[in-house]
Amino acid sequence: MRPLRFLSWGVVLATVVYAVAVYGQLPDRIPTGLDAAGAARGWTARSPLSWFFLPGMLVVLQVLFDVLASLIPARPQMVNLPDKEKLLALPTRWRAPVLREVVLMMDATGLGVALLFALIQWQLTRTAQGQPGALGVAGLLMPIGLTVVLLLFVARIGSRLDEAYRAWQVAGAPAE
Repeated sequence: MRPLRFLSWGVVLATVVYAVAVYGQLPDRIPTGLDAAGAARGWTARSPLSWFFLPGMLVVLQVLFDVLASLIPARPQMVNLPDKEKLLALPTRWRAPVLREVVLMMDATGLGVALLFALIQWQLTRTAQGQPGALGVAGLLMPIGLTVVLLLFVARIGSRLDEAYRAWQVAGAPAE
């Protein structure tokens, strides 16, 4: 298993275990969402559905990231990036390094989303239990940081694609 994927699943598992561990300690009403200051935007009755919805969505999203990442090497037409025509023109051997970067980006996205969901689940718990605090700087910086990382990956993938395409052309554009 790839390191980022392994780490992502560790965060997912920790989030689910944490949600299970604190469920019995929650009051009858729990927050349904948080504003930037960490204050509840609404409240609902505690139930397994209301409490485990966020961890459940995290599991679903992680499975989706994993399925997409496993399909990409065999189905490069699924990849949406600038100069996609270049990618599809490359024979399998030449496009493999580019697709490895795309898969790495999917793994990094999964990890970033898992960390963000874990932070939100933790803050929901604190808010439900009446503890002060807010998502704070981490809550604001995590989505911005994830966006920056993804933009850097897009640039890196574009560079890898240009390198692979030039190398293929220099080699005489062999069919395979």
